[in-house]
Amino acid sequence: MTVVYITQGTVVDLAADRGFTAPGMFEAMVEAQDDLGQATWFALTPNVACGRYADTEFPVEGPKARVAVFDLDNADGMDVIRVTNWVNGHTDEFPELRN
Repeated sequence: MTVVYITQGTVVDLAADRGFTAPGMFEAMVEAQDDLGQATWFALTPNVACGRYADTEFPVEGPKARVAVFDLDNADGMDVIRVTNWVNGHTDEFPELRN
């Protein structure tokens, strides 16, 4: 299983980068919070999780930095593309998730 979390300009593969042997969505969400600080998860499907976290390096007023977790083996490809665009700030409109 290939599970990753992404932030603007960053991808962390739990197996390749962190040595997890059988990572799942929950483990990736916890690992993201360990790295980034408290995240608020607002869109959850079996294969995609999206949220926001307080970016302490570049604090901003209003909406906080974006984070997403994907099970790349099972997530819908268009969900991955659309959510990645949202995480990277190419759109402010959150996409409707298919899966």
